[in-house]
Amino acid sequence: MDLANEVIDRYRRGVAATLLLFAASLLSSCQRPERAGGTAHDRGEAGQPTSPAKPSSPMKTGIENLDKLIALRSASRDALASELGTPQVNPDRAYEGLVPVDQLRFAALSAFVYARGERIVMIYCEDKAFLQPITATGITAALGKPGLLLRSRAGKTSNLAAYPEHGIAFSSDNDTAPVEFLEVFPPMTPDEYRRDVYRDPGPFIR
Repeated sequence: MDLANEVIDRYRRGVAATLLLFAASLLSSCQRPERAGGTAHDRGEAGQPTSPAKPSSPMKTGIENLDKLIALRSASRDALASELGTPQVNPDRAYEGLVPVDQLRFAALSAFVYARGERIVMIYCEDKAFLQPITATGITAALGKPGLLLRSRAGKTSNLAAYPEHGIAFSSDNDTAPVEFLEVFPPMTPDEYRRDVYRDPGPFIR
């Protein structure tokens, strides 16, 4: 009898140990181990660490002088003054449909800058030397066909090619010649450019 009781007791202990191991296995499978650096949700769906968002780089066309102006358009008024020197300020001016704006003239920049408060709303260049390397062909090669093709105030045979979503517009009457003038501004929709910036020059007398 004692032997039988011992066998039964050993059997019970074996069953209990097996149940404990099974329960531990279930508990382990229900828990998601948290790795260094946070949970999988913190690191993204794939469980990889999420990199902090990087500021977008200024758009580049590969046309040096144009890219110089593009790099300036996102700067604040104070930042431009720190980089280019104190400007001559002509307050309460207008540039086409942008009214009122302050006109800023920097000795170190071959372009007019128009600002509202701290925000730069337009950079306008008509300096022939600065525009010499910038042609309609070059811009089209970099950006494709313009989103808008409008009448230009530069003359009867000139067109204003606008890329509002890239924040660029230029006037030209010859695809391979330097552009007649250049606008660089914060990107916007074509409708916003027509409404807020562009103004039809009206009929030309000559």
